Amino acid sequence: MQWAVGVMAIGACVACNPCERSGCDALSQHARANGNESRIAGILASESDSVGNDCAECAFAGSQEVFAWQVDAPAKTSADVRATTTAAPPSAKANSSADGTYALPLESGAYLVCVQIFCFNAAVVAQRTTTLNVRIINGIYSGFLGMPDSSNLTREAGLERPPEAVPGL
Repeated sequence: MQWAVGVMAIGACVACNPCERSGCDALSQHARANGNESRIAGILASESDSVGNDCAECAFAGSQEVFAWQVDAPAKTSADVRATTTAAPPSAKANSSADGTYALPLESGAYLVCVQIFCFNAAVVAQRTTTLNVRIINGIYSGFLGMPDSSNLTREAGLERPPEAVPGL
């Protein structure tokens, strides 16, 4: 009888700690438009590589720096990323907030957007919001990109930025 009560107490305790998945749950959502502002915006989510109680937690990744460089053509290799990120300061910089959101007001054009050592190609359309959500797991960054008129977000592999091209690393 005591064993049964103990097992029931442990089961109840698991239910007391719900799995935090709000960061990953938001990856499929477009960023909200901000009036007629031209920008790239989104969320950063950090997924745990350990599973407990059948849950891999995935919270918002706050306090991350996000940089954007305007480019003539999309980067295709890490060498392209290095050339872009070391040739000039970024066109814009933002810090994600505690809820993982960020926004980079930008002019229309093509951009290389970087979070830590991974970068993604994205385009900005005049007076529209382009979505770039980023999931971080085990040091690998995956992007989820959505153009303003698209109902879907497409998964994008990031290009690695050499550590020497990242200030503070």
